Amino acid sequence: MAAVNRIRLFDLQRQHASIAAETQAAIDAFFASGIYVKGPLMEAFEREFAAYCGVSYGIGVSSGTTALELIYRAYGFGPGDEIIVPANSSVATAMAVSNVGAHPVIVDVEPHSANIDPVCFERAINSRTRAVVPVHLWGRPAAMDEVLSIAREHNLKVFEDASQAHGARYRGKRVGAFGDAAAFSLHPSKNLGALGDAGIVVTADAEIAKIIAEMRDLGQSARYVHTRIGTNGRLDPLQAAVLSVKLRHLDAWIGARRAAAAHYAELFAGTPVQTPVFEEHEFAVFHLFVVQVPRRQAICDALDRERIDWGIHYPTTIHHQQAYANANVAPRETPVANELTERILSLPMFAEITTAEIERVATVVLDAIKGT
Repeated sequence: MAAVNRIRLFDLQRQHASIAAETQAAIDAFFASGIYVKGPLMEAFEREFAAYCGVSYGIGVSSGTTALELIYRAYGFGPGDEIIVPANSSVATAMAVSNVGAHPVIVDVEPHSANIDPVCFERAINSRTRAVVPVHLWGRPAAMDEVLSIAREHNLKVFEDASQAHGARYRGKRVGAFGDAAAFSLHPSKNLGALGDAGIVVTADAEIAKIIAEMRDLGQSARYVHTRIGTNGRLDPLQAAVLSVKLRHLDAWIGARRAAAAHYAELFAGTPVQTPVFEEHEFAVFHLFVVQVPRRQAICDALDRERIDWGIHYPTTIHHQQAYANANVAPRETPVANELTERILSLPMFAEITTAEIERVATVVLDAIKGT
């Protein structure tokens, strides 16, 4: 009997195959340029991505975590400052705060979106609070109207962590264009991903863009002129060349992801599998397709038997990680995030996934539920 084909959580090989000729041409252009650090290929992608987001400036960096750290440093945040972050996110969202010496204050999330709860955000504000970081989790925009309103009332900066939400829109406007600055990861697994680690900051603030551009390049304002303390955190032009190619396909890939998500939702309608429900003003891009399920382990075991990849994003809230064992957040203060960690399950999602594969995944999930 023939082996059943594996269904990956995301299939980068299929994506590469669909644009192989364009990607190879971009790589050839990189080698032909003879400029392997910074240069026109990096600058071109920075302009293109900033324009895509609807902002004036893009600053390519080495990772999404570096993007967040440089934003905090550019605004002068450090010891004694507090920055509010949601409990259910990549630990990098909080760790970037810690890495500049500031203190991440971890708050609960909304049950329907898993994004930061504006009520909990406002409740956590005190005299040391300097900023909030709404994460557009799984590719779904956070409640930016409420977050911005609260932040303005308390004179706080708003930094979007849009690392999972390239192209997502809120009331017709792309994420990255709402806050004072935004950080995007360009890790290979993202909807817009490089061939390795990469990231970018976008902002409408010319001075902040200048500071971050210098800080990512050892604090240089000109060659061998080091104006400020910085780091080696530049975006490689090879990655930029590939990203420029992929950016041209991003909206089509998002459309395919949204169609796949709609088919999943149709197959799970009326079952114990809870799929995401969106309001009219939310345009999600489905970096991940996350459902809530009963008896998750039995489902995961069934998916493993059928060679179907799955994930949990995230199995542990930030303040339950060992690195944050001393965080000043009691578990009872994040009941929604705590419960989500027990129920969420990420199913295969990528632009090239087929209808048959989606139906196979759904069948295995539903059969596992029936079996339990």
